[in-house]
Amino acid sequence: MRGLQLAVFAGILAFMTVLSGSASATVLGRDDRIVLPESHGRLADVIGLLALPIHIDGRRKVNYCTAFCVGRDLIATAAHCISAVPDRYPEPVLRGAVFRLGYWKGHRVRRKAGVFRGWNSDDDTLIRNQIVSGLNGRTVMETRTGGNDWALIRLAQPVCGRHLPVRGVSRETLRRAGREGRLYIVGLHGDRKLDGLLYSPNCRIVDNSHTRSMRKAVAGGEVLYYTCDTYKGSSGAPLLMDTSRGPVVVGMNVGTQSHRMERSATATGGSRKENVYVANIGVPANAFAREARVLARSRIITGKVKVRQLQLLLNRAGYDAGPVDGILGHRTRQAILAFRRRNGLMPVATATPYMLRLLAEEAARLQFAGAFGPGWRDQEITATSHPLEVGGRPAPARGGEGRHVAHESLMGEELLELEYLLQRAGYAPGTVDGVVTVETRRAVRRLRLDMGEKPLAAMTRDLIPLLQKRLRVVSER
Repeated sequence: MRGLQLAVFAGILAFMTVLSGSASATVLGRDDRIVLPESHGRLADVIGLLALPIHIDGRRKVNYCTAFCVGRDLIATAAHCISAVPDRYPEPVLRGAVFRLGYWKGHRVRRKAGVFRGWNSDDDTLIRNQIVSGLNGRTVMETRTGGNDWALIRLAQPVCGRHLPVRGVSRETLRRAGREGRLYIVGLHGDRKLDGLLYSPNCRIVDNSHTRSMRKAVAGGEVLYYTCDTYKGSSGAPLLMDTSRGPVVVGMNVGTQSHRMERSATATGGSRKENVYVANIGVPANAFAREARVLARSRIITGKVKVRQLQLLLNRAGYDAGPVDGILGHRTRQAILAFRRRNGLMPVATATPYMLRLLAEEAARLQFAGAFGPGWRDQEITATSHPLEVGGRPAPARGGEGRHVAHESLMGEELLELEYLLQRAGYAPGTVDGVVTVETRRAVRRLRLDMGEKPLAAMTRDLIPLLQKRLRVVSER
C-alpha cells in the first residue's frame, strides 16, 4: 500500500553535527553537487546560513537552514525553519537566531551576521510581528502540500549589501530553463558542511504526485517538483534561474516527496518498508514575490499600540481581524488580504503604515456615512498618531497646510500599488517592482491622456483611487 510522506528539513542539530542514523540524503540518482563555482561566487554575498537555537530535554541545541537576501535588511527562508515541527523539534528561540553570509570555501570577504529585528526586547511579539509567513500560525502538515512554507524576516541590521530579485514565472518557462541547464539550487548541506555553499545543477521540473491533494497542488501551481540534489540544511535555499541580467529567484526549496514501498530486505524473502525519494519540493516564487517587494520598500507595523489600531479599524469596517491583542496573527493578515482584494489593491497580507492609512481613510468615510455609532472614535483609536486622524478630521499633508495629499509624488509601497493597478488596467508599466522605468512613465502618460489631461509622467496619489474606480466600473459591466 502506497502512502505519501512530506519530509521537511530544518537542518542538523548541535553545531552542525550530523545526527546518527540520518543518512537519508535527498540526492536523486548521481550526486551532482559541487562547491559553488567561481562563476557564481557572488551568490555567497546574498545566500547564507540561518542558525536557530532550540531547547530539547533541557539542552540547548542549534538547527540551521539556508536563507537568502531579498532586501537590504530582509531575508527569505522556509517557514518550517522558524516554527515548531510536530514530533521533530519545538519552536526555535527566535531571540537567539543569527543569519550569516560568506559561507563559501575560499571566500575572502569578511563574513557578515545579522539578528532578527526586536531581538533585544523582552516581548517575543515584536519579533513575531516582523515575520511574514505563508503558514500564519499553522504547521507544514496542516497545509498538506507545503505550498505555503515560506517566510520573510526583517533583520535588525542591513547586512545584505545586495539582494536577489524574486520573479514569478510560468511552469513552462521553468521546464524550458531546466532543459537548457539554467535552473539550479545554491544552499548549505549538512553532509558537506566544510564545503560551505554547494551548487546543485541539472534541475528539471517534474510532475510526480501520488495523491489527489498533491496532484491538485501541482495543477494549481502551489508547489514545484524538481530533480536537483539537496540535503538536510538546504531548506530555504533559493531555486535560481540564469537570465541575461543574472540569476533570479524562481522558487524556494522546502523538502522532499517520497512514497513508501515494499522492498525485499532479507535473503529468506522477508520485506520491510522503505522510503523511496521521488522528487524535491519547492515553493514557487509567485507565492512570496509580491510580499517580498512590498517589505523591501516599506516597514511592518510591529508595536502593539499600532497593531491594535489596525485590528480595531479592520473589525469596525467589517473584516474579522480577531481579538484586538496587538499580535499580527493569521486572522489579522487574512482580514488585511480581504480588505485589499475588495478594494482592488495588490493582494498582500502585510501590515504597513500605508495599510493603516488606507483603513483610517475608510473609517473616516464610514463615519461620515453614519456606519459607525457615536463615540466609536473615543475608544482605543484616539491614541493614534496617524496624520489623517487629528481631532477626528483629516490632517494637512506633510509639507504645509496648502499642500494636497493627492499631489504628492509616490514612493515605496504606493509606487508598487500604482504599477500593479496600471498593469491590471492594461497600461503595461513593465515589471511591478517599485522602480520607475521608461515603461512606467509611458503608462502614466497614456492614463492621463485617457483622462483628458496633459500627458505628464507625474506619479501622484490621485492616480490610485482613479484606477480603482476605473477597474471597478469595468468589473461591474
